[in-house]
Amino acid sequence: MYILLRMVLYWSSFGILHWIGFVLTSVGYYFCHSAISSLATPTYDEQTKELIDGGADLNMKDNISQCVFESVVTEFNPSLQILF
Repeated sequence: MYILLRMVLYWSSFGILHWIGFVLTSVGYYFCHSAISSLATPTYDEQTKELIDGGADLNMKDNISQCVFESVVTEFNPSLQILF
Protein backbone atom coordinates (compact mmCIF):
# COMPACT_ATOMS: atom_id res chain seq x y z
CA MET A 1 0.00 0.00 0.00
CA TYR A 2 2.80 2.39 0.91
CA ILE A 3 4.68 1.79 -2.33
CA LEU A 4 1.54 2.28 -4.43
CA LEU A 5 0.62 5.49 -2.62
CA ARG A 6 4.19 6.74 -2.84
CA MET A 7 4.39 5.95 -6.55
CA VAL A 8 1.16 7.78 -7.32
CA LEU A 9 1.58 10.86 -5.15
CA TYR A 10 5.34 11.38 -5.18
CA TRP A 11 6.52 9.84 -8.44
CA SER A 12 9.31 12.38 -8.93
CA SER A 13 10.98 11.50 -5.62
CA PHE A 14 10.53 7.72 -5.92
CA GLY A 15 13.89 6.00 -6.30
CA ILE A 16 15.82 2.76 -6.12
CA LEU A 17 16.35 3.10 -2.37
CA HIS A 18 12.60 2.92 -1.87
CA TRP A 19 12.50 -0.35 -3.82
CA ILE A 20 15.37 -1.76 -1.78
CA GLY A 21 13.67 -0.75 1.49
CA PHE A 22 10.38 -2.23 0.32
CA VAL A 23 11.99 -5.55 -0.62
CA LEU A 24 14.00 -5.79 2.62
CA THR A 25 11.02 -5.07 4.86
CA SER A 26 8.82 -7.43 2.85
CA VAL A 27 11.36 -10.23 3.30
CA GLY A 28 11.51 -9.46 7.03
CA TYR A 29 7.72 -9.56 7.31
CA TYR A 30 7.59 -12.83 5.38
CA PHE A 31 10.12 -14.58 7.62
CA CYS A 32 8.51 -13.30 10.82
CA HIS A 33 5.01 -14.29 9.75
CA SER A 34 6.12 -17.70 8.54
CA ALA A 35 7.93 -18.27 11.87
CA ILE A 36 4.81 -17.33 13.84
CA SER A 37 2.69 -19.54 11.59
CA SER A 38 4.97 -22.55 11.98
CA LEU A 39 5.11 -22.11 15.76
CA ALA A 40 1.33 -21.97 16.08
CA THR A 41 0.54 -24.85 13.71
CA PRO A 42 -0.99 -27.86 15.49
CA THR A 43 0.37 -31.38 14.89
CA TYR A 44 -1.99 -34.27 14.13
CA ASP A 45 -1.40 -38.02 14.05
CA GLU A 46 -1.49 -39.11 10.40
CA GLN A 47 -3.35 -42.35 11.02
CA THR A 48 -5.88 -41.46 13.72
CA LYS A 49 -6.12 -37.71 12.95
CA GLU A 50 -5.92 -36.98 16.67
CA LEU A 51 -4.33 -33.83 17.97
CA ILE A 52 -0.80 -34.50 19.22
CA ASP A 53 0.44 -30.97 19.84
CA GLY A 54 -1.65 -27.81 19.83
CA GLY A 55 1.24 -25.60 18.75
CA ALA A 56 3.17 -23.04 20.75
CA ASP A 57 1.46 -20.58 23.04
CA LEU A 58 2.06 -17.25 21.35
CA ASN A 59 1.20 -15.29 24.51
CA MET A 60 3.94 -16.90 26.58
CA LYS A 61 6.56 -14.54 27.99
CA ASP A 62 10.28 -15.09 27.27
CA ASN A 63 9.48 -17.20 24.23
CA ILE A 64 10.80 -17.03 20.67
CA SER A 65 7.28 -16.29 19.43
CA GLN A 66 7.16 -13.18 21.60
CA CYS A 67 10.46 -12.02 20.11
CA VAL A 68 9.26 -12.60 16.54
CA PHE A 69 5.96 -10.84 17.26
CA GLU A 70 7.81 -7.84 18.64
CA SER A 71 9.93 -7.77 15.47
CA VAL A 72 6.80 -7.54 13.35
CA VAL A 73 5.39 -4.75 15.52
CA THR A 74 8.70 -2.88 15.52
CA GLU A 75 8.90 -3.03 11.73
CA PHE A 76 5.24 -2.19 11.13
CA ASN A 77 4.94 0.91 13.31
CA PRO A 78 7.61 3.00 11.52
CA SER A 79 6.19 1.95 8.15
CA LEU A 80 2.74 3.07 9.22
CA GLN A 81 4.04 6.34 10.65
CA ILE A 82 5.87 7.17 7.42
CA LEU A 83 2.58 6.92 5.52
CA PHE A 84 0.91 9.65 7.53
